[in-house]
Amino acid sequence: MYSGHKAQRQMIVAAMAGAIESNTQIREDQFQFNLITAPGYPELISEMVGLNNDRANTAFVIGDTPMTLQPTATELTNWNTNSGTWAGKGLATSSAYLGVYYPAGLTTVLAGNSVAVPASHAVLRTFLYNDNVGYPWFAPAGVHRGLVGNLSDIGYVNAATGAFVHNGVNQGLRDSLYTLSINPITQLPGTGLVVWGQLTRSGSTSARNRINVVRLENYLRTIFN
Repeated sequence: MYSGHKAQRQMIVAAMAGAIESNTQIREDQFQFNLITAPGYPELISEMVGLNNDRANTAFVIGDTPMTLQPTATELTNWNTNSGTWAGKGLATSSAYLGVYYPAGLTTVLAGNSVAVPASHAVLRTFLYNDNVGYPWFAPAGVHRGLVGNLSDIGYVNAATGAFVHNGVNQGLRDSLYTLSINPITQLPGTGLVVWGQLTRSGSTSARNRINVVRLENYLRTIFN
């Protein structure tokens, strides 16, 4: 049983999931888009992948990790495998057309206040930048096309206090994330914040575990449809 803000979130998630699953209009061929995301709602990854499947996999799904997910190998593994403390709340979907990102970040709103935002807030902008200066079949990562310009910090939200906790995502954590096929946003000396990975959730070691490869597939399916 949920209460308070958790109950409210459950209602929102259920409503959004129902909207994605029941909407026939967004499945029609005349509506074209190549990216799908629901910032801050990793619970909707399965529904977004299902939508993409219904659209013949012509788009790529940008998935979030929970903003409260702590930067430890145990917590990351539990969420990634839908087990332990994250049993029933973790990631339970695999797809070559899905990429998952970590961690959350801080940005500034028009009023000048700093607010915590999910990883996809930054990653969506990075994808758009990549497509603007290059092409969808280029990697939206690294020190050139993977620059993050809309975050001032990265870290996670303390679930108990609601406070934002800085974490720069060091090499050891990046290695752990890479093993789990989760793409890190990290801070590099002399460069700043960057998306440092382009792994899909294909579950294989083929070329299709790279985002630029499957986005080329997306593009070809669209133009030859």
